[in-house]
Amino acid sequence: MSVRMIPEQIVASTILRMNAEELRNHLEEELENNPALDLRETVSDVATPFTSPFPTTPVLDTASRWGGRAPDDEESDFAADLPAHETLRDHLWRQFVIVSMPEERAIGRYLIECIDDNGYLSVPLLEVADELGKSLDAVEAVLHIIQALDPPGVGARDLRECLLLQLRAGNWVEDQAATLAGEILERGWDLLIRQDFEAMSRHLGYSEQSIQEGYAFIRRRLVPYPGQGTRAPWEMNTQEAPLIPDVCVRRTSAGYRVEVTDIGLQASSLCINREYQNICRAMQRGKGTFSEDERSHVLEALDRARFLLKGLARRARTLQRVTEYVIAQQRAFVDGDARALRPLTRRDVALQMGLSESTVCRATIGKCVELPSGSIVPFEVFFDVAGAIKRRIEALLHSEDPAAPLRDDDIADRLRTDGINIARRTVSKYREELGIPSYAERRRAYRASR
Repeated sequence: MSVRMIPEQIVASTILRMNAEELRNHLEEELENNPALDLRETVSDVATPFTSPFPTTPVLDTASRWGGRAPDDEESDFAADLPAHETLRDHLWRQFVIVSMPEERAIGRYLIECIDDNGYLSVPLLEVADELGKSLDAVEAVLHIIQALDPPGVGARDLRECLLLQLRAGNWVEDQAATLAGEILERGWDLLIRQDFEAMSRHLGYSEQSIQEGYAFIRRRLVPYPGQGTRAPWEMNTQEAPLIPDVCVRRTSAGYRVEVTDIGLQASSLCINREYQNICRAMQRGKGTFSEDERSHVLEALDRARFLLKGLARRARTLQRVTEYVIAQQRAFVDGDARALRPLTRRDVALQMGLSESTVCRATIGKCVELPSGSIVPFEVFFDVAGAIKRRIEALLHSEDPAAPLRDDDIADRLRTDGINIARRTVSKYREELGIPSYAERRRAYRASR
């Protein structure tokens, strides 16, 4: 059975997905374009006589009031006074309808709605399948169509996939650097993150100079945020704006306190315009003469304002709860031990908190946390499961007894005692990706050094 999100849910999901900077811009646009929304300090305590806010010219139709697009478009663009500009989602949808089949359009529209301004898919495919009542295979097939659209790299679920999509989309015939870049992204990702080119050279079997050439290709020819190329000129800055954390973790005598960042335009400072409330009451009581267009305008403006306020409150609650849970699980890391990150997935958080995985994804993807130390880190660091396990493996091997080196089976057993269920072959894979020699090679090296 297909499940359709109602407008209030769409607004709440969209707001939850926004980071602090995106939310601030969105609220500024809403205040400017929705007359039913007001800043609390601008609302007078003195009742004013009724005057109609309606223009003398006919009221615009629904699509125009909601951003000038077709009525079935769920994504609103309220910057009506700015020059016309095609957004990333517009750009994707225009291409998608050309290359897709009619039965794929509902899935495609939903997925495109879930692509953030940087070009990344912000929800798990399984959640999309559940919400739409479609099979996972059908959703994956549509995502592959979207990932083949312009700009290259769009629709990726993480940075590695984003870079690989760009690499596969390019015409790099007989380009050795591109081939090396592909090898690095496919087989040496974790070593690339650490920029351990010496270990990567050993692991991939290329000279260190060749590895550097592949790395330079990635830096020069591929981009981390494919969606930014579709931003309007007025959205571009010559200087990178300072990073605004979405939540701050403060150390107190009682432990840690989580605070959702106050961007200056939170639900507490916004309210429904009193004049529009009075008009709505007058319409409900049958007082005054209102055309159908006027009634529609008032009700839609009020609904939009109410949905926004509810969405803001829900975003704050969800961010607060999710962050508190994550910080409780990763307390040693927050205390300053970078090696103490525990393997944690968004699915784990969702199951423990009774939330959907898509909600946890929207609440964390693209957002940052300010730690008590003052450093600002992306939420992603808390969910780097492979990285956390690799750090455990690395720590175990660095402290092993040279007289009795650890086999991969031994490492797997020790990790299991810490609650990390992992197969021996996975330990071997992670060890190799770390550039650490095998048990036999380490034993020979230890004996040779005696």
